Amino acid sequence: ADITQANIKDTVSIFGTVGNLTAAVAPDPWNVRVGVTVNGVTGKLKVNCRNAVRLSGTTGFFDNTTSPAAAGSDIWDTIDDYNGLPAFTDFPSSWSVANNYCGGVDDPNLSSDDDNVWKDVTTAGTGGASCADKPDGSPGSPERCTMQDKISGLKWSKLASSSATWQDAITTCNGLTHNGQTAGSWRLPTQKELLDAYNHGITSAARTDVYWMTLGNMQSLFWSSSSSSRWPTGAWVVVLVDGTAWQTAMGTGKFGNNAVVCVQ
Repeated sequence: ADITQANIKDTVSIFGTVGNLTAAVAPDPWNVRVGVTVNGVTGKLKVNCRNAVRLSGTTGFFDNTTSPAAAGSDIWDTIDDYNGLPAFTDFPSSWSVANNYCGGVDDPNLSSDDDNVWKDVTTAGTGGASCADKPDGSPGSPERCTMQDKISGLKWSKLASSSATWQDAITTCNGLTHNGQTAGSWRLPTQKELLDAYNHGITSAARTDVYWMTLGNMQSLFWSSSSSSRWPTGAWVVVLVDGTAWQTAMGTGKFGNNAVVCVQ
C-alpha cells in the first residue's frame, strides 16, 4: 500500500509505479522572516526596521531623561539615520539589534550572505566585480557601482543625476545602461520604494567616494515616480538620509530640479 507515486523518488519506478516525490527545496533565508526556521533554513528577512538610539559620539548625542524616559537606552531616545549610523547606535533592551536593525553592507569576502541588508552587486567591469576598493588600493568597478537591498530585492544605481526635472528623471532612468544593463531595465523608484530604502538603512551603505552615493548625496531631495493624488501637477520627493518626504505641487511642481537614483 505504501508503494505510491508520492512515496517514490521522482522518475524512479518500483513494480511499475513511477514516483513523483521531489526533494524539498530549501528557501532563500531572505524570503523567510528573521527568527523563523523553514526546512532547516533560518530566516533573515526583517520586517520591523526600527529607529535606533544614539547614546555616544561626537555629534548627535541623545539621551532623554524626562519621564517616561529614563537614562540609558529606551524607546524614547530613538533618532533618525542621519546620526544613527551603525557605529554609534544602540537599541532599547526589548528591541534586539539582530531583529530590528536594518542596514550594513555584506562582507564581500564571504561566500554566502551575512546578516547585513545591503549587498554590493556590481558586475565585472574594467576593474573587477566590486564597488569597493581592492586591497592594493586600486578602484574596483566604480563606473558600475550598484547596491542591492536584500529585503526588497531592489538594485540601486549610483547617483544618476544631481539635478533634473521630474520628466527628465523618468527619461534618465529609462535610458540608463548602468552596471552593464540594457536601456529600459532601470526605472525611477516609487515614493514608497524610496521610503523603504531609508527604512532599510540605505545610509549604512553610503560611501566616502563618488562611485555610488555619499551621505552628502543622500541629503538631497530625490524624485519619485509617484505623483501627488491631491495635486497631480506635483510629485513626491524623498530625502534618503532621514526619510523626509513631501509634495512638490506648491510652486515648482514637476519642473523643479532634484536628484535622481534608479532601481531595477
